[in-house]
Amino acid sequence: MEEVFYHKPVLLSEVIEYLNLKDGSKVLDCTCGEGGHSFEIAKKLNGEGILICNDKDSDLVKIASKRLEQFKNVYFINEGFENIDKISIESGIDKFDAILADLGMSMYHFANKRKGFSFDSEYPLTMTYAKSDKVKYTAYEVINNFPVKELTNIIFKYGEEPMARKIANLICEYRQKKKIKTPKELADLIRMGVGRYYRSRIHPATKTFMAIRIFVNEEYDVLEKFLSKVGNFLNSNGRLCIITFHSGEDRIIKKYMNQKTKEGHFRMITRKPIIASKEEVVSNPSSRSAKLRVYEKV
Repeated sequence: MEEVFYHKPVLLSEVIEYLNLKDGSKVLDCTCGEGGHSFEIAKKLNGEGILICNDKDSDLVKIASKRLEQFKNVYFINEGFENIDKISIESGIDKFDAILADLGMSMYHFANKRKGFSFDSEYPLTMTYAKSDKVKYTAYEVINNFPVKELTNIIFKYGEEPMARKIANLICEYRQKKKIKTPKELADLIRMGVGRYYRSRIHPATKTFMAIRIFVNEEYDVLEKFLSKVGNFLNSNGRLCIITFHSGEDRIIKKYMNQKTKEGHFRMITRKPIIASKEEVVSNPSSRSAKLRVYEKV
């Protein structure tokens, strides 16, 4: 693994407050990443109860376990969070009192160039959280093999990129001459092709990279699977906190949980999503698009 730095977890005080932790609480951080939220949850539990830290990326599980090694009531699992049923079996806990899902990417994925998420990476174009053999397609296969229409749809649907068609055409024209092998090659192509149309400070390839990442890792499908199961693993009055960074994810959660609320399975604790304060955005820019929604099992 490359050298690790710990990024600031977003909406930290709000998460700790809304998880509503009690003495002896059984808590699941099902996307623990580097362990930022988990560390504060463990401190709050103060040696009581149990905290299960789970992540799909085995590298992150190792990082989090090192970070939280001082706590004796914390256990680690390497599994996709949509497989909460498997997490329950492996942890030996039928139902939890609080569940947290932070859907944001870990900064480790950007810092570790081998993962293929960063614009300047010259490692293979993969963009997978887990090992490449566990996904249907790598980013390399999508970028170099998918027809222009399908590529346009992916970039527009998952990235909400208004220039999706132009970017897809650029990619398809370029790959006729040579394969696009690295994230840097892809980012440079997009920057040179459509960069002049961008007035914001974000990189012109940002939305395209996000779209390819979401598609490759099937993030919407994974989220829907998780939502369909999570109620079975919460105790009555147990809290579910979900942090999103993308409007597509937030729409999925809002639609599904509104229905479950109407059916009487959950109650909505936050009518509107909680967002970061101006002070937090200044100190932690990655929090600017974060939204926290909180629900309680009935």
